[in-house]
Amino acid sequence: MKYLAGLLLVALISCSAVGLEQEEKPAAFDFVFSYGVANKNVLDTLQGTYTKDLVKKGTSTTELSLTENEKNQVHTLMKEIGLFGYPNEVEGMNIKPSSGYTFQIFLNGKEQNIHWKGEFNETKTHREFKRLTDTIIEIIRNNEAYQAMPKSDGYYE
Repeated sequence: MKYLAGLLLVALISCSAVGLEQEEKPAAFDFVFSYGVANKNVLDTLQGTYTKDLVKKGTSTTELSLTENEKNQVHTLMKEIGLFGYPNEVEGMNIKPSSGYTFQIFLNGKEQNIHWKGEFNETKTHREFKRLTDTIIEIIRNNEAYQAMPKSDGYYE
C-alpha cells in the first residue's frame, strides 16, 4: 500500500506544473522585450512588431515576427538560466543615461514581468541574463525587417 501511495505521489508531482518554467514546448508563449536607453527598443511578439530607437529622429516601428524556432530558442534559454524564478525588479550596475531591460512574458495563460535596471557585472546571474538579452538582440538584428529599418542618428550622453 505504501508503494502504491508513493507511486501515486510521484505521478502527481511529475504531472503538475509548478510555475512558468515547467513546459518543454509551451502551447502559448509570447513576450514583450524592451531595452536600451529609456527602454525605447521594443520587440513585441504578441503584435509581431519591433520599435527601434532612432535617437534624434524619434522611433520607428515595423512588422517583425520571430519564427517558432527562434521563440523556442528564447524560451529554452529563459528556462536554462532560471528566468522564471527572477524577482520582478533586479538592480544592475547604474549607468547614465538610464538604461535597462524589461520582459513581459506570457506563457500558457500566465504573465510574468521582470525589470532589470542598469547594466551587467561579472556575477553568474548577470552573465546569464546578458546571454539571454544578447541572443534576443542578435535574433532581432539578423531579421530582414530590422535590417530594412532606418539607421539611428546620434547618441545619448
